[in-house]
Order: sequence, then C-alpha cells, then structure tokens
Amino acid sequence: MKTKILSFLSAAAIIFGGSACQDPYEFTPEHHDENILSLTASFYNDDSPSNSFAAEIDYATGIINIVFPYTYPPMSDSHLEENDLTHVRVQCNLENGSTVEPELTWLDLTKDHHITVTGLDGDKREYTITSEIRKSRECEITDFSINALGLSGAINAQTNVITLISADEIGEQNAEIIMSHGATISPDPRVTAINFDQEQEFTVTAQNGVDKRVYKTVKGEPTLIPSGANFTRATVRWAKKLTDYGYANGTGVTDVAAGLAVVGDYVIINKVGLADPIYVNAKTGEKVGTIDLSSIGSSAAGYLNNYRMTSDNNNNIVISNFSKDNGGTITVWKKKGLDGAIEQFISYAAGSNVGDQLSVVGDLDGDAIITATVNGSGLDFFRWVVTGGALQSQTPEKIHVTGYEGTCWGNADVAYVDPSNPNGDYITGAYMKFADEETANRGAAYVNGASNTITSKGSRVVSSNWVINAVDVIEFNHMKYAVHNSINTFTWGGDDNIYVYDLTTGDLATSPVDFGTSGLNFINNYGALLCGATGLARNGSDVKFSVAANGVYLYIYFLFANGYVGCVQVDCLDM
Repeated sequence: MKTKILSFLSAAAIIFGGSACQDPYEFTPEHHDENILSLTASFYNDDSPSNSFAAEIDYATGIINIVFPYTYPPMSDSHLEENDLTHVRVQCNLENGSTVEPELTWLDLTKDHHITVTGLDGDKREYTITSEIRKSRECEITDFSINALGLSGAINAQTNVITLISADEIGEQNAEIIMSHGATISPDPRVTAINFDQEQEFTVTAQNGVDKRVYKTVKGEPTLIPSGANFTRATVRWAKKLTDYGYANGTGVTDVAAGLAVVGDYVIINKVGLADPIYVNAKTGEKVGTIDLSSIGSSAAGYLNNYRMTSDNNNNIVISNFSKDNGGTITVWKKKGLDGAIEQFISYAAGSNVGDQLSVVGDLDGDAIITATVNGSGLDFFRWVVTGGALQSQTPEKIHVTGYEGTCWGNADVAYVDPSNPNGDYITGAYMKFADEETANRGAAYVNGASNTITSKGSRVVSSNWVINAVDVIEFNHMKYAVHNSINTFTWGGDDNIYVYDLTTGDLATSPVDFGTSGLNFINNYGALLCGATGLARNGSDVKFSVAANGVYLYIYFLFANGYVGCVQVDCLDM
C-alpha cells in the first residue's frame, strides 16, 4: 500500500494456527453439494470493523475468489497492492460435520490454493482459492448542497432525483457533493457553476470506471411521509476512531473525550481539560478545526472546568465544570456558534457531585430546559428553565425521581420531552434497578413530570453489566424521539450500543430501529473494547440528535469515549 497499514509477526501462525472451520457435530449424514458455506479473510494486527473480506463462491467451477477493496482503509487515500496479500488470515464456515484439508490459517493470497472439503457422508469437493483487488462499483451521491445559499438537497435514492428546497431564485451556483469514495461526477458542479433553477442531470461514475448512475436535480418540495422517520433506511453515515483525531487512547481523564455539541454543519468533540476540542464536518466526520476554550479558565487540577459539553437546538454550545473540583459550585458557560464569545451563564453552589452529565433540550434563545444529575444522590437532578431566551433563576429546582430502587444515581442523564413545559414529562437513562424487577436490569424510563414518578420503562432492557450515561430528545417530522446509550467499560463482553424510542404514545414501548446484532450491528464494533482501552470510557460517552436544516434528515451522533465517534442518518422521504 502507499500508506503502511499492515504489520505481521512470524509467531502469528503458531498462535492462531488451529483450524478456522467448524467442529463436527453428531447428526444424521445428509449430502450437501454446497458444503462450504462462506469464507473470509482478514489482515493481522488490524482491529477495524472493516477488516473482514468475503469470498465469492462459484460452486459450479469450484472457484472461491476472495475480494479485497482497492481502497483500504475505507475512505482513505491508501490502496491495496498485491504484496499486501502475502500473509492473510483465512477462515471458512462449513456445513456441520464437514472438514477441510489442508487446514486454513495464514495464506499467501498472491498464489492460488487448492483445498478439499469432505462432507459427513464422505463426499469430497475440490475448491481453488483465488484473490482479487477490486475497485468499487458504488456510484451514489449521499449529500448534495449549495452552501452559499444554505440549501441542502433531499435525495431520493430510488428515483435518483435530488430536490433543492427553495421558493426563491437559485441561479448559477457551485454545489458541494459527497459521493461514493473514488467516484467521479460529470459535469462537476463543484468546479463549474450550474443554473439550478432548471433541471440538471449529472452522471456519477464508480471507481471501477464502469458502473454509472444518472441523477437529476429539481427545484421544489420533496414528498415526505406524513410523520416520523424511515428507520428502516437508517445507515451509519460515518464512524471514526478518536485516535484518528489525536485523542489519546488510554484510561486517564485527560485521555477521554467528554460530550458532543452540534453547531450547524459541524460536530464538536469535547476534550476534557484541554483548550482545543476539535470540530468536524457533520456529514463526513472530516476534521475542520479547533476551538479555543482557554477563556473559561481552569481549576487547580488543570482540566475540570471543561468537563462536559453539549448544545441546544439553535447552535448554542454549552460547557460545564465538575462541582466536586470547584468547591461545590457548578459553573455553566455558553457560546453562540463556533465564533461567538464565551460567557458565563450559570453559577450555583450545587454540592460536590454535579456536572458529570449536563443536557439541554430546546433553544437557549427561546425556551429550554437544562438538567444536571447529582451523582450518588438518591435519584436527584437539578433543573434550570429558560423562557423567551432568559434564564429564570441561577438557583435551580431540585427534582427527585421515584420508581427506581437504590441510591446510586451515577452515570445518569435526564432530558425533557417538551422544552417549554418544565412540569412536563421527561426521559431518564441510568444505571439503576427498577422498583418492580427482581434483577438489576437497566434502561431508559419515562417519567411523569407532575409527580416525578416513572410511568414506563424502555422495551429494550440493558444488562446490568453495562452503563448508561446519556439521553437526548428531539422532534422530527411531527414526532418526538428519545435516544440513549449503553457502554461497556470492561475488557470482556459485548456492548457499546444506542437505543431509540418513539414517544408518540407517552411511553417507551416502541423502539423503531435495532442498533444491535440484528440491525446496524453496533455491539463490539465502535466501543473502547475494540480499540483496546476501557477505564473512564463511561464518563465521556454521549448521544446527540440533530435535524438537517431542510427538515428531511435526522442525524444521531454517537460517541464511545476511547472508541469511535460517528453519525447515523435517517430520513422522512416518501419513497
């Protein structure tokens, strides 16, 4: 590869040298022509979720062709070359009772390899393993916008029609495009201004130079479903390791990202205790710049003034300290957009364990509710109310939740359903046992805001092994949704997941999308465990909703501290 991404150890073949195929099971022999079900390959010393390459099996000819992508790692400027395939781990999945000879471990895939698969009935099949580095055939536009006018196109992936939502004249403009990696577009509106008041056609050609897709841009309004989101089309738009941004992968508090803020087209990834959290392109995850937060000062420990970060729904960044290290006072700052001045917003003698989590629902320039949980308090949190852009009091109301058991309200979060109603219902996520359960399963809860009593718990229960520390609520296309996370802080097990609930029925009975193993497959693919770090990952992890300016797309941003940060996209297009 042009960029070195692989390293190998001579002892690897000894360590991993056992057969990669299934062990035999006792059952009545049955003949299967297709006795080899699948075969995959992977590189050594690469923990990326994309490090698995499937083979195409032609049973008629006995050819097993392992396909490697030309671009690797994905979305990078590096590409694979033949000499990268000289030492690759190969594993197969056989019908029960079948065996393979010779055993598959590490192969030089620059050469062909011949294997014999024997079924439980004694039938033998000969196969030849080959390999291929293949350029992508993807030719899709995933984002089309005219930033000069603040226009974002709604893309119908079935009809290939991009609708620019505007009642005004657009004229000749350049466009910003995100499309399949390695693809090209003609004409290219990024370099040539196009008159978008008229219908235009663009041809996207895949990296392989063969596959093509023609898109048409039109001016008008897209057709939307009556309400809610199409979660069946939920996709991970991008995901990147925090170490790729220079965030250290360790267990010390200064190694941990702590919270996400969304400001327009950017996502800020907070960096505990440092004055230079980065912000990235919200649509691609590419780093754009840094933010100077030095004006908020620092505590004697040097880092805890910038302890948590979040944002409202109107480009206001919110930052808080941790009261334990500030004489029991929680201080909250706000900043309008990336370039606004930082101003102190709240200062309150809250006690020693406030600021581990901070949430804002609504608009700080309009109506909003700010909450901060009190660690170890017995289910208490503080609530500040903003009405018409004015903070009603520096002194918050202290709220006590009933319906949980125990007093360990650690790693918890609270988000209100209606930002203009402080006595309305709210959602909690906490490492707590529900009062009606014998076992300590965890999850989200829907709380009656008048009585502060739990009225329902989440239909998706989280194991007591995992930690919940972040909740968010949003309204999208006339419906409200809640999201929370669960985090694995151990060196074993499978978690690091997020959960979404439809709040339409006033409970948490409906979860419209599965992020687990039968859905978007988050578990063990984006957390700290995958990246070889655990420890304080629970404190920094976060989830955050954001709605695109055109109202067509809902974004769910996730952060697993010491792991990955990324974006899930859904839409409300009627396709």
